[in-house]
Amino acid sequence: MLKNYRFKVGAFGVPLLLFSLPFAAFGQTPPKSEGVRFVAPRFSDATPAPQLPAEEESPTLAAPLPEADAKPQGFDATPDAATALELTLETEAEPENAEVAENADATPLDAAPEAEEAEPEKPTNADSNHVERAPYDPIKENGEYFVGWEKPQVALVFTGLTNGYIEPCGCAGMDRMKGGLSRRRDFLQNLRQERGWDVVAVDAGQTTVGFGVQEELKFDMAMNAFRLMEYDAIGIGKGELRFPAYFLLTFTAPTAADSASLFTSANVGVYGYHDAYALPLKVIERGGLKIGVVSVVCPSDDLDHRDENLLLESPEKKLAELAPRMKKAACDKWTLIVHGTEAETEALAKKFPIFDFVLTADTPSAPPAEAKSLGDDRLLIEVGEKGKYAVVLGLYESGEIRYQRVALDSRFESSEDVALLMQDYQSILKTLITLKGHREGLGLNPARAPRSEQLGKYVGSQKCQSCHEEEHRTWLRSRHANAWKSLTDVAHPPRDFDPECVGCHVVGWDGLQRFPYVDGFVTAESTPHLLNVGCENCHGPGEKHIAAELGDDEAAMEAIRAGMRLGSSVKTTCYSCHDADNSPEFDFDRYYPLIDHSVPDDEEEADEE
Repeated sequence: MLKNYRFKVGAFGVPLLLFSLPFAAFGQTPPKSEGVRFVAPRFSDATPAPQLPAEEESPTLAAPLPEADAKPQGFDATPDAATALELTLETEAEPENAEVAENADATPLDAAPEAEEAEPEKPTNADSNHVERAPYDPIKENGEYFVGWEKPQVALVFTGLTNGYIEPCGCAGMDRMKGGLSRRRDFLQNLRQERGWDVVAVDAGQTTVGFGVQEELKFDMAMNAFRLMEYDAIGIGKGELRFPAYFLLTFTAPTAADSASLFTSANVGVYGYHDAYALPLKVIERGGLKIGVVSVVCPSDDLDHRDENLLLESPEKKLAELAPRMKKAACDKWTLIVHGTEAETEALAKKFPIFDFVLTADTPSAPPAEAKSLGDDRLLIEVGEKGKYAVVLGLYESGEIRYQRVALDSRFESSEDVALLMQDYQSILKTLITLKGHREGLGLNPARAPRSEQLGKYVGSQKCQSCHEEEHRTWLRSRHANAWKSLTDVAHPPRDFDPECVGCHVVGWDGLQRFPYVDGFVTAESTPHLLNVGCENCHGPGEKHIAAELGDDEAAMEAIRAGMRLGSSVKTTCYSCHDADNSPEFDFDRYYPLIDHSVPDDEEEADEE
């Protein structure tokens, strides 16, 4: 563990990380003076800090924030096992079309292993309901890195906008997924140890996008991983401004007298504008160069409900005030992180030409293959979304600057030390849910399931078997019938208490927004009949359908049958879980036939006769 951290058992047996803050010397009183609890501060017996508005006290994920469309994930899973238990529905990979060049001095980072030509996909096996795929070659898909590069004076590494995507889920096989803090750790270690480069690591921020207990736990875990990865600077983004001020303070303030904060923002104030609470700029000395980093957040409507103790002033005003201090720092290169639109980014870059590199949060999902020029040898940096990529600038004594986009794909290994942090995170989720339940432990308020008024409660797939025998056999042959095992037997660590994973592996949850429905799955022990992806995931609750079929009201029977038919919505239903993040090779037309159990029109007419 890091030397400034220590574990303590909190009120509910949950490990809480503590550290001391040196506030007294600055004449300002923080919300609590004897130390700030790292994890779930609401469990603290310390004096509470000012609260967020009432609607943010007990967040309901049924009404997500405007930017909460990203689907954060869980952890690592071994590629072979994950592929073996993948769900039936998967998607087509998006090739990067990166050019691959010869490199006589290739290192383990970019050396492509000799492999036979990939075999085409084998025909579908109707008995196993599975399509065999050719082995995935990340170097063939994404290209080699640093081809022809000599050792730079400094390698400036940019990441950011992780948006809660701390690890790929592994449902469709980790080998086909990008991103994850454990791979990022391996990538940075390779640059430093294998290549021997002097690295300056800068993250734009916006590590998470939501709020509430689970987001706080995830942010805490991610920040410990960032320290393990030896980051030099992290910007404060819009995602960070959704937290209570007292929680954010535990990360933006120095962790010890000799350890400065990693976070920087010129125009965000945490309980005021003071270096003790959040640094307005960071200066890093490495490889004979001084690199300066400044971050700003542009005001927007989605920030209006932030904690009143998180101050936000005009970026132009605060950058102008910071100019004398920047001039005195006399850095060789300056970087500006802008959490705003492309137009706002370009306007700030034009107004403050001191910045050599301007990183914008208004980025496409993947960074461009080549850097965009701002003129006068200045560059616009886009890092992509969900932490799937890194961008590296090689700074040379000659003044040359080289650019490399890096996909954090399966050529990078899962870091053991980051995996331990992931394990702690999952253990805390399990403890909270076991002791307090989803509602009290994580603030997940169950909502009424769609069509529940018409269809009733969830009953489980076994209730469907007696009347739908052939359909039930089709389901048993599918990967859906074993979806729960991918959380308990494949994922490492197990993720059977992580709402961000559970929602797509059980009956009675919203898989897209990751919250439970009333009468839906609770735990494997209390609701075992709702394990796995079953009939009711697509068709809706079955209680009233069963009751109607046992009665003699033909009109009621047909009305409920009509309510359970999917029709044109079947594709949308599948995509709610099999999205680009969780099933990066999903092809509906290719995979749906494996689970199709619809009755042909002629057979249906015969049954009615």
